[in-house]
Order: sequence, then C-alpha cells, then structure tokens
Amino acid sequence: MKIFKRVLVWAMLSLMLQSMVLLYFEKIIFVETTKITYRKEDTEEKPEKVTEVTMPEEAEDFELSYDGKFVAYMSNGKINVVNTTTGKKSYGIVDDKNISILCYDWQTDKNILLIAEKRYNDNGTEVINIIAHNPSSNTTREVHEVCNYKEGMLVENIANSTKSSVTYVPVSRGGNNATIYRIDINDDIEKLDDRVASLGCINVFYAKDALIYEDRIKQQYYRYSNDQMTIIDFDNPAKTTILGLTNNGVIYAGIKNSEDKITEIIYGEDKVSTKEWEKTTLPEPKEISDLYIVKGDNSGSGDILVNNKLEGKVTNLTTNEVVEYEGKFIAMNDSIVCSLNDSILKIKSLKSTKK
Repeated sequence: MKIFKRVLVWAMLSLMLQSMVLLYFEKIIFVETTKITYRKEDTEEKPEKVTEVTMPEEAEDFELSYDGKFVAYMSNGKINVVNTTTGKKSYGIVDDKNISILCYDWQTDKNILLIAEKRYNDNGTEVINIIAHNPSSNTTREVHEVCNYKEGMLVENIANSTKSSVTYVPVSRGGNNATIYRIDINDDIEKLDDRVASLGCINVFYAKDALIYEDRIKQQYYRYSNDQMTIIDFDNPAKTTILGLTNNGVIYAGIKNSEDKITEIIYGEDKVSTKEWEKTTLPEPKEISDLYIVKGDNSGSGDILVNNKLEGKVTNLTTNEVVEYEGKFIAMNDSIVCSLNDSILKIKSLKSTKK
C-alpha cells in the first residue's frame, strides 16, 4: 500500500511539473516567438511599371521583345533599346561607323536581340554577320558570319526557333533571288539548296525546326524541315498570306479579297492538309498590318487581335476584350501595344482589358 501511495505521489508531482513547464512556454516563450516582425523591404511598395518613355523625333523601326520588357528602335543609324519597366535606354548597341545595320529581330521567348550587320572581318572582306545582344546584361556576342557581302544585298528579317536553337537568315539581292542560311545549335551554318525567286513572308516554329516561307513569284508556300521541302496546299496561294505561327504548332493564314484585305482566317497544324483546317470569318475586311496572332504558350495561343487605328483600340476577337491606346499605333505583341504620341512612347498592357 505504501508503495502504491509513493507511486501516486510521484505521478502527481510529475504531472504538476509538466503543467508548470507547459504554462511557462505558453505564457512566456511562445508569446515572444510568435510575434511577427516585418522587414522594411516586405512592406515597401515596388516601383510601378513605366508606361511612357520620351523618344527622339527620328526614332523608327520599333521592335518589341516577346514580353514587352524591351523595345528596340533605330535613331540616327544606330540601334537603341529602352527598358519599358524602368525607362532606362541603351544607346548605340553597334557603335562603329564602319558597320551598317541590315536587320534586327528579337528571339521568340527570350530578351535577346539578333542583329544582322554588314562589316569587315579580320581578313578585310566585307561580310554579313549575325550578333546577339542581351540588354539585361548589356553584353553582345558573335553568332556567325553568314556570307560575303555583295552590293545590293538585303536581310529583311531573322527567323529564330528558340527551343530548337535554330536561326534562319534570308539574304537577297534587292529582294529577289534569296538564299536562306540555317545556323544550328552548334553554330554550324548551311544554306538551303533551292534559292527563292522572290521571298515573301518567312516564319519558323518556336518548338520545332520547321520553316514556313513564301515564294511570291511562284505564288507558293513551302515547309522546310529535316532537309525536305514540301508545298503547303492552299486552295489559292495568291490570295493567301501567313499571319502567324503559334507556339503550340498552328499556322494562321488570312484569305484576301480583291482589295487585298483579309476577310477570313484559316488555321491548322502544318502537317495537316489545309482542307482540314478550321476557318473563322472576320466581322469586316481588315488590312494585314492590323492583324496579330497571339503566339502564346498554352492559354491564349491563337487569339486574334485586331487593331483599329481610327478609334485607337485593339480588340481580341477571341475573348471580346478591348485595350485602348493613345496616339499613333506602333506595334503590338502577346504582351503589350505601343503607340507614339507627341514623341512619347506609350506602353499599354494587353491584359488591361475590358469587355
């Protein structure tokens, strides 16, 4: 019996001791440790995105990066880049009087500006050369020397497939007799076997090495992939124009009326016969320059954006959302619409919409 009493006493003492310890932690320790303190940077508001940037009067040839963070433009023969988030400008990306700029285009999903330039190489030969400029780090690297330059040569665009790391550079003589050069992931260069009599639009898919281009004299569209060239079977190629390629592998083409305005849009995968493509009719005929196809990733791919210059607004025909802008329309992409109003570049997010 005495042993039982002793055990009971010790058990009660143990429970009392545990209760006192728990009470201490609850009233003293836990109160101190659960107080929340905020660092200064957590409570400070982040700077708002710049929506207006003062531009020189001679600014021209605006090109928007894929996410709208950067805008490249020409001024006094030099390429400049402005950061639309901070308003900071980088002047004279290629600052050499012996180098001429032929063309520049942004990569599909990276803020890297590809530039085709005419310059003299180390051997003293005048060549067409490709460089890549990163405005975030303000660095430039050599990509590849394309070919020797001859009087009258043009590079009107650079088609880049970021995911497959392939770049196509079309070089023509005054717009005719074009040769298309292909630069692969290893920086090896080759040229397509067939020359293009008169190169029209040229596009490349984001996620696969497949080139789509137009021969205006032959009035045909071609698909080039894995060293094979095939004709895209449009019913009337002369009245068809490629509007854009989406990142999920769909071609969008416009059907033109007698005034060369787009009245219908057909779309489908490049390997599928165009007879199986879907079709949408526009509410009214539109200029080709007023239409933009959202490249997208998953959501939004293939949305049709229509610009109305007179009313200063962009309408998404797929979602019926509208974005209004001020001044002269400059360009738009998946993310933003840019306009110029009294030398002020105005940037408006295409997500700032209303129905």
